[in-house]
Amino acid sequence: MQSLTPQDPSKSPLDLVPGDRLDYVFSNGKVVCTVRENSPRRIAWTASLGYINGEHYWTFEPDSSSPGNTILHHGEEFGGPLAFLMGDNFIARMSGAKSWVEKSNNDFNKDFRKWIEEGEEGVRKAATTSL
Repeated sequence: MQSLTPQDPSKSPLDLVPGDRLDYVFSNGKVVCTVRENSPRRIAWTASLGYINGEHYWTFEPDSSSPGNTILHHGEEFGGPLAFLMGDNFIARMSGAKSWVEKSNNDFNKDFRKWIEEGEEGVRKAATTSL
């Protein structure tokens, strides 16, 4: 994920409500998303790439084993006629679509953790060293 920004420049991410639109820029292009939920515990949006629809989400929960820490759950659920390309089957593995999404999500998770722990400078430093 390169960026996820509100289409309405007057809105901050905290002001987004269901139905608001986002521009999601990633390595293979750009897609317009629709906010489904924006709460302190869950952020979710939907998008469609041709015949694959997805709901992408982040949920946050307190870490009961480590007070003061938060557990991030990051996922995406797919539907539509070509959703099988995102599954765990031979065609999906051959297309590489699922592994590309998993790699993108894992890269985001690493950057997000760096940002939480070290601020924006930590993310820039991590991106520079991984190139």
